[in-house]
Amino acid sequence: LACLLVASSLLTSLLACSKLVIKLWQCCSNNLSTRYFLNGLVQACYQVVLVDKLSTACRQLATRLLSSTDLLQVVPTTCYRPAIQQLVNKLLACLLACSKLVIKLLACSKLVNKLACSKLVNKLLKAVHLCYYDFQDGNNSECHDDCWAVKDWSARKGTRSSLSMGQSLSFSEDSSKGRKLLRAIPRQITQALQADILWSMGYTGEDVKVAIFDTGLHKQHPHFKNIKDRTNWTNEKSMDDGLGHGTFVAGVIASSKECLGFAPDAELHIYRVFTNNQVSYTSWFLDAFNYAILNKVNVLNLSIGGPDFMDQPFVDKVWELTANGVIMVSAIGNDGPLYGTLNNPADQMDVIGVGGINFEDQIARFSSRGMTTWELPAGYGRVKPDIVTYGSGVRGSNLRGGCRSLSGTSVASPVVAGAISLLLSSVRHRGDVINPASMKQALLASARRVPDANIFEQGHGKLDLIKAYQVLSSYKPQASLSPSYVDLTECPYMWPYCVQPLYAFGLPVIVNVTILNGMGVTGSVVGKPVWHPYLPQNGDRIDISFSYSQILWPWSGFLALSIRVTPASSTWSGIAQGHVALNISSPPQGDEMERRMSLIKLPVKVKIIPTPDRSKRILWDQYHNLRYPPGYFPRDNLKMRNNPLDWNGDHVHTNFRDMFNYITKQGYFVEVLGSPFTCFNASHY
Repeated sequence: LACLLVASSLLTSLLACSKLVIKLWQCCSNNLSTRYFLNGLVQACYQVVLVDKLSTACRQLATRLLSSTDLLQVVPTTCYRPAIQQLVNKLLACLLACSKLVIKLLACSKLVNKLACSKLVNKLLKAVHLCYYDFQDGNNSECHDDCWAVKDWSARKGTRSSLSMGQSLSFSEDSSKGRKLLRAIPRQITQALQADILWSMGYTGEDVKVAIFDTGLHKQHPHFKNIKDRTNWTNEKSMDDGLGHGTFVAGVIASSKECLGFAPDAELHIYRVFTNNQVSYTSWFLDAFNYAILNKVNVLNLSIGGPDFMDQPFVDKVWELTANGVIMVSAIGNDGPLYGTLNNPADQMDVIGVGGINFEDQIARFSSRGMTTWELPAGYGRVKPDIVTYGSGVRGSNLRGGCRSLSGTSVASPVVAGAISLLLSSVRHRGDVINPASMKQALLASARRVPDANIFEQGHGKLDLIKAYQVLSSYKPQASLSPSYVDLTECPYMWPYCVQPLYAFGLPVIVNVTILNGMGVTGSVVGKPVWHPYLPQNGDRIDISFSYSQILWPWSGFLALSIRVTPASSTWSGIAQGHVALNISSPPQGDEMERRMSLIKLPVKVKIIPTPDRSKRILWDQYHNLRYPPGYFPRDNLKMRNNPLDWNGDHVHTNFRDMFNYITKQGYFVEVLGSPFTCFNASHY
């Protein structure tokens, strides 16, 4: 039935659009600026087919499908799935063939009546409800410029690998084309997140300064009413957007017409840091960052990213930005479903790293997964992304006007940046209470869990705008932890920790927790973290040691837990629980006389089993893994990605994840060595 509905919907759309396309074909007899026209129509050319181009068999079946009251009677029950699947395949082939014809037509035609054809284009875009690219794996792209498909944007020369755009728009691991088709209809993102509730209360982003580091924006674009400042940091003379990416991102944040943004009254500060050839330099970003600090922007969106967290000047400048109160939001990357593929700066503790989901609340396949790899090989990575939101088939502003749809984490990032801008306008009266850490705390505390996704896929969960508003309205300065608890029995959310229990004489399990300090940009850990076992819950059967940031700056630090089972529990099985207590202190603010203090508790829960036999224990040597290259090295060839060869960390929980899952399912226990060979007993393995 799903396949029948797919075919029916597809044919309905094709037949409805055919007459408009024919009229468009007839009126194209004079030349028009190809750039203007292509930007409006190339999006539609992948969704339109002329009925005359369909085979006779397809037309006959289309007629039967559209006129039948009972779709199941169209073909015999025993073979309807293969038959309809063949039809869908034929229709997709027709779509691709006709799209090439339309592109050729636009490339060589001339328009006599620019206005008439523009109206036809608008009608066509409104009539079309299907996206060809939802049936593709991303490798068959025939797209150019501003169409819906996405290409791998070249980097800031010598640094960032890409503007984080979805490399593949196959939104789900489910291979059902029917499900992907139904998901293809673009959604109004502000409606999906209920921004209208805050609008009705009078909050629209007013007085909030939003910086957008991207490809620029046209000054006279009809969707924007408050473009406060535009600057160009590239070696080109124009400040206008020649690619459409920056326009789309700005539209998601602050469009006031058609495809509405979250904060239409926000002040837009446009920083053009990419050329029309998609080239940028670290120095351009550093200069632009300094200007953003000077302008005292409140929110900064970076729909870019790269694996080069070893690019220290860039990382340091991001720290300086957030230390100056700038709330930075950045795309987590589009290298999913691989693990350990997080992009910088989204993987930094002081930045809000955003992953993508589709409108069925499933983690988008393209969204990069954690853990962070800064800490490898001796330590263990942190949890990222921080939060996820809609990033598949989102509508936003087109280059010169109108709307289009895009997918990728660079779409999800401005969704969060726009939501933050709207939230800021609702709590402006709270003054210094709102800062990069407190905003992040509110988003994480209010996020809703995505079912069947682990913590390295979704972080704290899906953005909930209204609940975040409620949290911010009553927020009091405090410190918190991310994740807020450690439950090694909770699957699938706590993967990989929940895959295998702990046991005596095993290597310690490391959990790296992020400390968020909403009390001030600087802070410190008072005393030492303390483990409090719950004796009735067998908490004394585990020992926990700590490594942590004594100084928290900017707004954050880390707390690493090294958990091991006591030798006396080698034959015991059960659940052990307790909590870790941590005191955080920050300098007084404003008229306060005393330092701010916050006590944090981290609940811990682990499952313990008797120590397994040596034949079932496997040791993974992570400590002697060499990072190559050992530092950051710029590249001259823009066509070659500058990924370290072991970007994923060569860890059993990143690029060796499948092997880890297979081995553990066979009944083996994998332990990770993060220390020299002299620090473990080889006779146990």
